[in-house]
Amino acid sequence: MPGWVRFGMFALAAVAGLLLAAVAFVALTFDAEDFKSLAIERVQREYQRTLAIAGEVELRFLPRLEVELGAVSLSESGRGEPFASVQSARVSLAPWPLLRRQLVVDRLQVQGLRATLVRHADGRTNVDDLLGERGAPGAAPAAPGAAAAMRFDVAGVSVGDAAITFDDRLQGRRFVLSKATLETGRLAPGMAGELRFTGHAASTQPLLDVDVELSGRWLPEPGQGRHVFSDIRGAASGRLGALAGVKLQLAGHARVALQSRGVELEGVELVLQLPLAQGRLDLQVQAPRLGLGGRGEAGGADESGMRSITAAAIVASAVLQWGPGQAALRARFTLPPFTASTPRISLPGVAGELNVEGGAPHAQARVSANLHADLQARTVELAQWMTTATLPGAQGGTVALNAQGQARVALDTEALDVQLAGQLDESRFEGRWGLRGFGASAHDFELEVDRIDLDRYRAAGAPAAAGPEAGGADAPLDLSALRELNASGRVRVGTLKAAGVAAQQLRADLRAGAGRLVVEPLTAELYGGHASGSLTLEAGSPPRLATQQAWSGVALGPLLNDALGRETLTGRGTLTLDVAAQGATVAALKRALEGNARIELRDGSVRGINVAQVVRGAAALLGRGIDAQTGTGSAAEATGFSELTGSFRIRGGVAHNEDLRAKSPLLRVSGSGDIDVGAGRIDVLVKATVVETLQGQGGPELQSLRGLTVPVRLVGPLDAVGYRVDAASLLRDLARRKLQDKLEDKARGTLPPAQQQLLEKFKGLFGK
Repeated sequence: MPGWVRFGMFALAAVAGLLLAAVAFVALTFDAEDFKSLAIERVQREYQRTLAIAGEVELRFLPRLEVELGAVSLSESGRGEPFASVQSARVSLAPWPLLRRQLVVDRLQVQGLRATLVRHADGRTNVDDLLGERGAPGAAPAAPGAAAAMRFDVAGVSVGDAAITFDDRLQGRRFVLSKATLETGRLAPGMAGELRFTGHAASTQPLLDVDVELSGRWLPEPGQGRHVFSDIRGAASGRLGALAGVKLQLAGHARVALQSRGVELEGVELVLQLPLAQGRLDLQVQAPRLGLGGRGEAGGADESGMRSITAAAIVASAVLQWGPGQAALRARFTLPPFTASTPRISLPGVAGELNVEGGAPHAQARVSANLHADLQARTVELAQWMTTATLPGAQGGTVALNAQGQARVALDTEALDVQLAGQLDESRFEGRWGLRGFGASAHDFELEVDRIDLDRYRAAGAPAAAGPEAGGADAPLDLSALRELNASGRVRVGTLKAAGVAAQQLRADLRAGAGRLVVEPLTAELYGGHASGSLTLEAGSPPRLATQQAWSGVALGPLLNDALGRETLTGRGTLTLDVAAQGATVAALKRALEGNARIELRDGSVRGINVAQVVRGAAALLGRGIDAQTGTGSAAEATGFSELTGSFRIRGGVAHNEDLRAKSPLLRVSGSGDIDVGAGRIDVLVKATVVETLQGQGGPELQSLRGLTVPVRLVGPLDAVGYRVDAASLLRDLARRKLQDKLEDKARGTLPPAQQQLLEKFKGLFGK
């Protein structure tokens, strides 16, 4: 039984006894005037306490013998500090038993009881003398015949507006019971009476603020030195630690030995409901028999003060529900019968089963461990924790988990630490998870995995990436879980595959709080190169994403092929990216992209169009009277380059470029324009200049265009880029170049006279 309950009951009984003793004096002597002095003198002589009775003592004989007291207070033993007081008390006595020196109370009513119970640092309490504890300072031996004079038969007790404070200086905590009411039926030795209690309980360690109700039957057995409580029904609701809305229900039977403070419980059933941030935990404990040995009892406390605990098999079951779909984890643990000594208890062979429901097939696990509990330090440890589990595979079948580790819970500090290592499917892992605070929890963790293929656990048929073609661009982004998450940790993965992309030596440090997740640093070896950067997610309305990336030596072709299923750009080089976006869907994020990017690649190609072939086609059309050449590229076409550079300014999902540069053996390309990331379209003007030093390369078409710049407008969706070449403009440029060549020959005097005369006539035709 908790200390505050035990001492509260003892104090209430002691105060009631003193009040009844005072009333007995009045009834037996019928001298109200002498009552105060006699009662005060006796309390001072036997308990070294000061009894103060304010106001007059009223004695009535009709319709029954009744004594009414005003305010009464009692001091601490040997000191003047107040211990307990009542605002008023009324006792109705049966008159005839008084002639036999027996006190039979029809009704005891107490209003405004106030008491402070203290447990000192050495374990003594300030009620030891009232309870007849031997060795208590000032305790006097009981007078002969006192027991007979104090045989009570109470028809009923009513206590209203009581407040009891338990100051535990040994454990450094304080407990307050306020707004308490107590109603009983008949209370007499060997007679069971009804009992009903309500009140409000609060403490600082642990943090407690609950309303309490308790009912049952109370059977005093003073001849055997014990009290029996049967058919107990209790309930409490309120705040426990950082958790609000906690509910507790209790049922069972108890035997309490007052002198030895031993407790025996039978048929105990406890039900606890804990609301969590994203769900609820329901815990049920069944104990057929549980005993705490008292002092001086066989199997009780030894010389060091340790007490024995004996128990039949205890069964604990729990249901944890979480998430919007209210998935459920059902657990059942069995503690074998045991005998142990407090405050440290060791229980080998604790076993349990866990089942996760909310989908098919269910996940199942078996757990075994050795349990160690320290009741004084309020800690529980699971050593040699072994887990075997069968988990559902996302693509059908099951996945095996085998793990071992240990766990520790500190109730006073609300801390949980778990260490676990083992193998999940193909992956070997080692991790640690810590929890600080059982309400607004703070998590910290470390996880190391040798290799893991996350695509292996993606549901069959699910897209590897959420793009427009995957049908996931308009799916809403749900980052609501971040709003309640307070966590920090790090992840290390040897080989990772996710969304088709493979990476090695992944290193990620994570911090989450106030609806914001930051992954920094985020590094990996990626397709022959190195990637580093950061990622930030914010659970706003709408959600926000920001990332900074710096890639060096990464082969883009294989990466894009694994991620998107096509190599839109190949080559190896560097990429820097600093972008942010806010939107409720993937498509909205693309349309809202803001930031900057730069690319520098070597020895690659741009898929979707062959600029060199477009230039050849334009050259072949010269002289045919065609003003423009148009067409559409395809995924089979590509523009090769030895170097490609460009920087982009991204606003509203559109990446604008003014400095695109590319080199190939045949062409020098410059360009400018826009790439609409959100719409997946391009609008770029490419100026391809045929190199002067072809020396027979590229075919006769390109030979004829050496040194000329061919403007090519690229417009359309990225997977089917349309192009347009202004053939008339190209023809004028070609004629201008030929005229320039003739003028240069004339200046050198190498033209025949007839051609020189013709040249003079067309000299100003092209503005030369």
